[in-house]
Amino acid sequence: VLYTAAFGALAGYRNEPGLETLPDPDNIRDYDFSRDEEFMHMSVRNFISWLKRNTEKYHIPMYNVYMCRDCRKLNIWRRKVLPTYKANRMVEKKPSEFSARPVFNAFYEGGIIHKIQNSLGFNQLFHENLEADDLLAICSKHILDSKPSANVYMFANDGDLKQLVVND
Repeated sequence: VLYTAAFGALAGYRNEPGLETLPDPDNIRDYDFSRDEEFMHMSVRNFISWLKRNTEKYHIPMYNVYMCRDCRKLNIWRRKVLPTYKANRMVEKKPSEFSARPVFNAFYEGGIIHKIQNSLGFNQLFHENLEADDLLAICSKHILDSKPSANVYMFANDGDLKQLVVND
């Protein structure tokens, strides 16, 4: 989710008038967007806007929203079973590729997401060995097993979640 917000902010950032501190697009990998106040402000604004838009569209109260977040890549339970799991994603990015890691760290470890959570009233789920899609799968199964008529909405930028769709 935050990845989408970060890319949305990046797209908007390049179009903001009067910004002289734009990173070189051919060497964007080394630019630390988490230290860029304007970019982080836009990321937060875009995330809140995205969340409100979707909850209002589907009439979901914030107290029923659960944001699932990933564990660290090195702690993923699948790596114990298959050590090469996601190894291709650990390669260094090209100079022209945006790295969202500093932005993720600022949101999660820097406390930004907690401030947004406290302000809006949604919930957060995290497990030190589970990826967000694992948490979504477990939670949605539990909800639907407990109440088969429940509506479970999942919002993400991860195509892997399509496997969790029961009916659309």
